[in-house]
Amino acid sequence: PDNAEITIGFEKNSFYGVSAVNRYMGTYEIKGNNITFNMGGSTMMMGPLNLMDVESDYLKFLSHVKNYDLENDHLMLSDGNKTIKYEMMKK
Repeated sequence: PDNAEITIGFEKNSFYGVSAVNRYMGTYEIKGNNITFNMGGSTMMMGPLNLMDVESDYLKFLSHVKNYDLENDHLMLSDGNKTIKYEMMKK
């Protein structure tokens, strides 16, 4: 849905973000253009059902991501079937 905020940020070997309702975090490992996410945890707030469904799908996707690509101001993560494209935010 248009009102689903999904973000991802990176710092050293850690990642964090907002997954529609909750905040999530964990560690990642890169080998070439392959990336593996290891979920560390997330907050456990409830939200509207449609956003909770989006969040569940997104977190499952992250656990299956196989590779990444950087193109201009975009990060693409792919699990081999689906690709999510993130727009990089300016600081």
